[in-house]
Amino acid sequence: MKKIFFIILLALVTIISCKKENINMLDGKLKNFTMTTNTADTNIVHTYYLNYNNNGYLNKIIYNNKPFIIIEEPVSNKIRMRINQNIDSNSTNEVYTDLYFYLNGNYFNSVTRLNAFTGLEDTIASYETENSYIKDISHEYLLGYYYTYFNFEFNNGNIIKFKNGYTNFFGWQYVDSIMVSYNSYLTQNISKAPFQYIGYSYTYYSLPPVHLIDILFLLGINNYYPYQPNRNLIANINNISQYTYSINNNLLNDMNIINNITNFNQDIHFEYY
Repeated sequence: MKKIFFIILLALVTIISCKKENINMLDGKLKNFTMTTNTADTNIVHTYYLNYNNNGYLNKIIYNNKPFIIIEEPVSNKIRMRINQNIDSNSTNEVYTDLYFYLNGNYFNSVTRLNAFTGLEDTIASYETENSYIKDISHEYLLGYYYTYFNFEFNNGNIIKFKNGYTNFFGWQYVDSIMVSYNSYLTQNISKAPFQYIGYSYTYYSLPPVHLIDILFLLGINNYYPYQPNRNLIANINNISQYTYSINNNLLNDMNIINNITNFNQDIHFEYY
């Protein structure tokens, strides 16, 4: 009888220890975030819940009580991300778009999307870096059109100026110079923030409509990046997009992005374990 009691006690201690270890592993990690998108015509609110495996790796985003985004651990230097296109449907069928992020250490230099018709991977974005700092970005825009970002200039570890343009079958169509300013928040000292990378818009074409998640931000939670993150948080892009943040105890609580031309206004609220 004493032996049975000892076995039961040992099992309970083991279970409690595992639970404490899991809680400690999640301590300070992002639990969920709510995005409120306001335009001249709409007001859309989405809340996304994050799931981590036993190693603390972000492996799933839940929305509408269904798996929305699945992030697999790296295999053969690439990460597969699966995006459920049926997330807003009442159907239980899950229809996934597969993206592959090809790694060089903790940085990915190309992104492909599995073509459902050919079964092959189509390159949708590429990053050229030097000592992990970005030199050139190219990504798809629409069929036959590609955005490029080049001539990057840096100051104090931040991208402060670059050129962007788009090309089609006939060559250059548009080129513009973009200026970026920053606030005093150091990115290495606070929790991860979305929409900090140049040239992330291509990710929207793999997401269901109205879901404007920055999937590069999700990869960053697992410490995978397209290039060396900026030293500070973005405050302003070309005097058009304004970024503001609310930070407490090194955790980003709220974030707001306003586009002065389109009247696009997005609020993001973050909650942590």
